[in-house]
Amino acid sequence: METSLLGRLALYRGHGDWLRGPSLEITDAPRWFAPLPERGPFLAFLNFAPEEGLIATLELVEHATSCWQRAQDDTADSGYEVLLDGEAVALAGDANVTHWHRGDSRVPSVLASALMAVEAWLYRRLDAGEEIFDTLERLMSSRSLAVWGLLAEIAAYRPQLVRGPLAPLITGANLLRADKLYRNQPHDYLLMPAITDRGWETRIRSWHTMEHRSRRVLETMLADVLSGVALADELRAARERWQTVDALVEALQPEWGERVKELLRSSWSARSAVYLFGEPGAERIHEQALEWLAEREHEGLPSDAELDQALAEMLVSFTRATMPCSAAQARPRRMLGSSSAALPRAERAGARGNSPT
Repeated sequence: METSLLGRLALYRGHGDWLRGPSLEITDAPRWFAPLPERGPFLAFLNFAPEEGLIATLELVEHATSCWQRAQDDTADSGYEVLLDGEAVALAGDANVTHWHRGDSRVPSVLASALMAVEAWLYRRLDAGEEIFDTLERLMSSRSLAVWGLLAEIAAYRPQLVRGPLAPLITGANLLRADKLYRNQPHDYLLMPAITDRGWETRIRSWHTMEHRSRRVLETMLADVLSGVALADELRAARERWQTVDALVEALQPEWGERVKELLRSSWSARSAVYLFGEPGAERIHEQALEWLAEREHEGLPSDAELDQALAEMLVSFTRATMPCSAAQARPRRMLGSSSAALPRAERAGARGNSPT
């Protein structure tokens, strides 16, 4: 049954476009203006046949993720991973894939609705006091960032799960950074369909304005670590892994550095690089990172809002972590130049309290 459903949903094999990216081979035939958990058969499928419904939904997500992967450069490495049973497990996707479940215009509404159905199904089970550990374990067997992004959303809804079955989330540095950057931004555009779709207006608003939508998972985790409640062992293992990655990056110089400098010419690739520069395991390349970014700034290469935000957070984390306040104000100006627009943005981010946790 689930295979038949997947086949019907994958009939459309359109071509990607500049706005939505590569084709995920998921139909948009229903033309739902706003994806919701109640759209389509997914939520009913999960309620009446949970095991089969979950399998069908995961197959749909894995299919879309495979399509996304095939459209990428064969040499590309997303840099997203988690530790499961002490082993590093690579995840497929990027920051956009991580938030497929939020249903913006870049995601086929059928795919987003399927992910939302799993999300709503788990919320209802949690609210009813049901045990969901087996379901979470099944979801964590996926290697798609779309599923792990959904798991981060579940962790934001019920933070106590991070102390138990969702503890591996703390080992995903890039995943947590993507979650934080997303939640730092307003997403009012998700409410726009409520203006024209009056029949679903109340549901659209209630779904996208749930209290946990702005709750950053990293803050909850670090609160537990610092209070000694939980997660100290998981964080220690994660940091050891980040240090290993750091040593590998250093060993690959200078070839790796030349590759990164080339990637920085594209704002899309530059975002991934800036995320890497800000990770706990990247301290040894901070100086080079600033030089590369200064060169990019002086060349006047294009930027965008997400890159600006990532750059601002990176600069604030650099200066606060390694220098006294007075030196922190001066060093980035010398590296990036007095004409840089990035530093004022970083200072404004710090003033608003948006610096990294």
